Amino acid sequence: MSKDQYAVKRMTLVAMLTSLAAVIKILFQALTTPSFRITFYELPLILVGGMFGPLMGGLAGFITDVVYLVTYGYDINLMTLSTMMWGIVSGLVIFKRDWSIKRIVVVVLVAALLEFFINGTQILIWNYAGSWRDAFYTILPQQPIRIIILTLKWPVQIALVKILYDRVILSTQV
Repeated sequence: MSKDQYAVKRMTLVAMLTSLAAVIKILFQALTTPSFRITFYELPLILVGGMFGPLMGGLAGFITDVVYLVTYGYDINLMTLSTMMWGIVSGLVIFKRDWSIKRIVVVVLVAALLEFFINGTQILIWNYAGSWRDAFYTILPQQPIRIIILTLKWPVQIALVKILYDRVILSTQV
């Protein structure tokens, strides 16, 4: 395979995974409430970051979120950064290393916690109406639901990333 063919194959895989992440994020909008969202758009972003590095993972996350925001007419905000974290963290932890369960657990836990705090900050900013204390008490009741969903998703995310890498990515080895 020539160097150009290899580059085209890599770009195609990044584009397909980024598109998949955007489609998943858009389709799961139906399961969104003002306080939480149940979705798995982060799985393709973890694969992009782990396979192609933190820069490409962050770019894939940015593109995914921009497509989502354009679809629903939102503006870029802190939640765009939280989407990018999935690709960046996996790139920093896994890129050019083994895809062990331990590394995948670190990626999922760190990225999920970053997402939780970044998104929580954005929700706090949106609810700010003159007093940070009032805004904090507005979003406080939403936190237990967000924490429960976050912790229930961890084992599913970890297992799915490992399965996708072992059964899909290794078989197409880029």
